[in-house]
Amino acid sequence: MPHASLRKRPLTYCPTNIFGVISAKEVAGIKYYNIAGVESDHPFQGLNIEVTRYSDGSQSTRKIMK
Repeated sequence: MPHASLRKRPLTYCPTNIFGVISAKEVAGIKYYNIAGVESDHPFQGLNIEVTRYSDGSQSTRKIMK
């Protein structure tokens, strides 16, 4: 038997009146930075830091070699 706090409860009562959130996270823009910090819309030759910004305001980064 699961712990009482882990049991699923029906959505008949919700103190915030928020019953569910549906969000489509879309890419708003991608920028590339080289090792010197220079920004570009296209990747540089060599090591790049790719910064992806999303429509919800969040961002992700990754390192790429070109």
